[in-house]
Amino acid sequence: MQAAIVVLAGFIVIGAIVVFSLNNRFRLRELDHREKLAAIEKGVDLPVRETAPWTPRTYLLHGMIWLFAGLASFVALSAIAATSRHIVSLEERLVAVNDARFRGATPAEAEMLLHEPRQEEGIPIGIGFLGLIPVGVGLAYLIFYRVESKKLLS
Repeated sequence: MQAAIVVLAGFIVIGAIVVFSLNNRFRLRELDHREKLAAIEKGVDLPVRETAPWTPRTYLLHGMIWLFAGLASFVALSAIAATSRHIVSLEERLVAVNDARFRGATPAEAEMLLHEPRQEEGIPIGIGFLGLIPVGVGLAYLIFYRVESKKLLS
């Protein structure tokens, strides 16, 4: 239960960061648009924005960011999933048996509950594989970087 709360809090924080950054980008574009409108009204030439050229090194940087972010999320999600599972103790099984008897279970069903070595449900271990999605994006960027840098050398 605690791990689910941690994961939920993480998603909320990530969502807040995304919303904040999108709002900030919108405000910057709005200011840029107002600046262009003011320049047009005054009859002045539009301001020219210089942007950095996209070089293969840009793809190297993006690839490394995606790759390492994906590996970190894979490790973190796998660790959270692994620590959220635990084997049901004998005390918990006895409570389950008494509860089953109270609800009308047969002695055979109670015996089966007592001797069944099951695990308490937690976050599935496979949730960590979601981290492989950004790993794939990062590898795609790195492959593209490799191909483009070879083209420039040729």
